[in-house]
Amino acid sequence: MLVVSTQDSTKLSSWSNVPFLFCKSLEEQSIDLRRVTLPTLGWIGALVQWPLRLLKRIGLGHESTWDYTRSALYAWIVRRHIDQVLQHEAVDAVLVLSFSYGPSIPSKVPLYLFSDWSLSYAIECQRLRKPNLLERASICRENRLINSASAVFVLFPLAERFLKNSLPLANTHYLGNVINAVEQPDVDDIRLKQQSCALLFIGKSHYLEGALQLIDAYRQLKSTLPALTLDIVGMGREFFGDLPEGVVCHGYLDKGDPAQRAKYYGLLRNARLFVNPNPKWASFSAALEAMYFYTPLVTSAYAEMEETFGKSISFGAYFRDVAEQSLADLLRDLMLCADYAHMAESAHKAADSFSWDAYVKRVLDVVGRGRKFD
Repeated sequence: MLVVSTQDSTKLSSWSNVPFLFCKSLEEQSIDLRRVTLPTLGWIGALVQWPLRLLKRIGLGHESTWDYTRSALYAWIVRRHIDQVLQHEAVDAVLVLSFSYGPSIPSKVPLYLFSDWSLSYAIECQRLRKPNLLERASICRENRLINSASAVFVLFPLAERFLKNSLPLANTHYLGNVINAVEQPDVDDIRLKQQSCALLFIGKSHYLEGALQLIDAYRQLKSTLPALTLDIVGMGREFFGDLPEGVVCHGYLDKGDPAQRAKYYGLLRNARLFVNPNPKWASFSAALEAMYFYTPLVTSAYAEMEETFGKSISFGAYFRDVAEQSLADLLRDLMLCADYAHMAESAHKAADSFSWDAYVKRVLDVVGRGRKFD
């Protein structure tokens, strides 16, 4: 099987660990892989990026998702690159970890696509706007590719439903999500968490609003819970002003680096609560991994989270930003919950079915497990 990814699938740091873990799980199912990383921008991309940024600023607006990697030129370069590999490699299938790129249509071998969601879903349902002219051209190319695929695997239920409605001829599948963990939890971690007063936030700079909300709630709680601490992973101190005592910013922690991986999982095992109240979207992948490690969570009630786990959750709480209860009060209630152990066990149970091993087996069931992939 030829596996095509936008980032190096041999590196844990690529795309939230997804290409690495997907390929590792396929190999554990005795699938022989030929891995291909899509071409970098190169000198052509470097040459055109500056005028494209200017065009985006002047004509498309800051909200536009379009750049050189969404252009027809880059799509042609990628398609040619994949076609050349297929000319020289004997493979029985192509799996592309993106909805945007693929071989020429029709391809001489079955094509399978995997991603979190389509570009049209990201623009219309998450950014809540209509695509601009250049985005529409990118969406048309993507839709043609999705319609041509033997099967399309979508990581979120509403995103898959959107594709079914907009592209009814596409063979789309939602098979659950995946836990991007490279270590395994231990039920004994619950005892460590019960003795902890640590809040954990994981998210890059686009989750800054949620981090600021949490820091404000932390300030309110610190006087009544003096042992309280807050660890922020994904952003450094430069994103914030003066921070209260007990708040530590760790920046990005690379799981591919043994020391950074040990720090990351140490924070995860010690955290009493995982908290990201960012509106609209709140680091689903990190939340799922935290749940797997027996960590109750507080998250915003965004659509994909509610669709996956329900309107109310037994493993923490949704913060809905309503007048009845502040974030600080909600955190206090969960920190002091008398049945914390049950809440922690519920978190793990809710996430456990989303292992990579289980997901890849479901994918292979759809593809046809009797096939031999080379």
